[in-house]
Amino acid sequence: MINDSYTEIKNLKHDLKNQVSVLNDLIGNERFEEAKVYMGRLYKDVEQTTSVCYTGNPVVDSIINLKGDYAKSRGINFITKINTNTIEFDAIALCRILGNALDNSIEACEQVENGEKYIYIAINQINNKLIIEIENTSLPVDVSNLTTTKADKKLHGIGMQSIKQSAESMNGCVSCNYENGYFSIKIILTE
Repeated sequence: MINDSYTEIKNLKHDLKNQVSVLNDLIGNERFEEAKVYMGRLYKDVEQTTSVCYTGNPVVDSIINLKGDYAKSRGINFITKINTNTIEFDAIALCRILGNALDNSIEACEQVENGEKYIYIAINQINNKLIIEIENTSLPVDVSNLTTTKADKKLHGIGMQSIKQSAESMNGCVSCNYENGYFSIKIILTE
């Protein structure tokens, strides 16, 4: 999937020069309405391009890209901001953290009925610390009591517990916040 996405982006980048030339010509000849329509079509093509998250860790890349594609298929805008290219942390624990956090984010977005739904994930590595921040649209959440709202509590509600245990196993910490329709989780891990 990642290789296909890289190829798609490479092709888009190659074609972009031609697309810009067409737009320059239309604008230079004062054909503004045609340029506007052309730009709208070009924007749609770019939006449909598969997003690729590259962290340098194939397991982390895979989980983020898979969850991102799933979120988009559910009408959720999925935004990534990655400022690292070599994640040396335990891949299994990171997959557990990211998988649970992104599943929770997708589920929260699906419960929101009106307005734009989005998930924003940022990963930054500063020295020996990995900082993961995820924000998503959400109904009100009591962050002091993060328990499942599902009826079958035996089969649900272990995601946040798993995130916290995994973070603690990597000398990390987890904090959550809810404000004005947005839930956020911040995870700091230390090597």
